[in-house]
This record gives sequence, C-alpha cells and structure tokens, in this order.
Amino acid sequence: MPPPQPQGPCKALAVLLDHAGSVSSLLLCGEFLLSASMGGDIVAWQQPDLRRFAWFGHSENGGSIKALVAAGGQVYAVGSDGHVAGWDRLGGRTAACWTLACDVKAHDMAVLCLCIVRDLLYTGSADKTIGLWRRQSGDELAKVGVIGGHEGPVKCIQASWCRLSNGCMVYSGSLDKTIRVWWVPGALQHDNGNEQQQQQEKSFKGSESE
Repeated sequence: MPPPQPQGPCKALAVLLDHAGSVSSLLLCGEFLLSASMGGDIVAWQQPDLRRFAWFGHSENGGSIKALVAAGGQVYAVGSDGHVAGWDRLGGRTAACWTLACDVKAHDMAVLCLCIVRDLLYTGSADKTIGLWRRQSGDELAKVGVIGGHEGPVKCIQASWCRLSNGCMVYSGSLDKTIRVWWVPGALQHDNGNEQQQQQEKSFKGSESE
C-alpha cells in the first residue's frame, strides 16, 4: 500500500522499515542516511534509492541509542547504557562497511546527547554532567574533563571553535530549564601528560561547586 499523501505541495517518497525498536536518531553521512533505534541497532540506507546497505549495533550491552554524530570517516553513538561507541567507515561507495573502533563507559547513567569539535567529543548525560573526551590516534577516546553545574539531565549539546580565544564555546540544555554556556580551553585537544590532564579535570570539577 502506498504511503498516504500529505496535504499541499509536499510528496511522500518512501517509508523505511527495518528497525528492532522505535527510531531515535537520524544522521546524514555522505551518500548514506543512518538511522538508529531504541533497540540499539543502526541501519545505513544508501541514496538515492534508500535501499538498506548495512546494519551494525551500538554495543553488546543492549542499550538503546539516544544520538548519533559523524566526524570524518567515523560515526559515534551514545545510549541508555552510558557508553560511547565509535565505528570506522571502510571501503568505497559500493563496498562500504562500519567496524567497531571504540566502546567506552562514559557515564554511570544514560548518555543523552553528544557533539564533536575538532578532536574533542562532548557527551551530555542523565547524571547532570558533560563529559569531555579527546579523540586519539588508534580511534581511542581519552577522558580529559568533566563539566558540572546543571541541576537536571543534560538533554542537548552543541559546541563551536573560537580562534580568538583558542578554545571551544559549549552550549548545553537541560531538564532544569536552563541553557548553560561554557568555555573549554583548546589545550585539552593535545596530550601534554597525565599530570596536566588531572589538573584540568580538577579545575572543571572545582567550577561545579561555584
């Protein structure tokens, strides 16, 4: 049965069905549309005909996926299990596949959102905090800080690079009905040793109680 036609000039072109649970996130990634579900699966649909091209999963823990983001040839997903998982895209247009590159426990509670700027990945969680992660060679994620201050789960997050201040402006929205703006120094992009990293984490945590 063809899909019902909407009113006005719009036209329904397709209905895509292939998920184990309700669809929770969409991401355009080159010639592919990626869709994720509460069942923990990700489906790659190839344009222009939107045929199912590939299927891959979030993690072995079976958590539902809350958000997707892409950077270069990598795709990251976060979900209810508190994990961040990343996949590398391999192969060309006709032989593309996604292989699991990293899977880390990012928060004790569900991760609800994420974004990427340069080599920094930010995660917002139901535990009311924002995690800061550096994307390293070898596709690993290294934790470089935690931002606290919200009084409710962090539901959405965006960030932009500021050349003048050599850092990132981070914007987070929460169930506490606030949008908070943070500045993250650009030095966190570089690995300058565990001691400096610990000092940076401490400084972020110290700002939570202010």
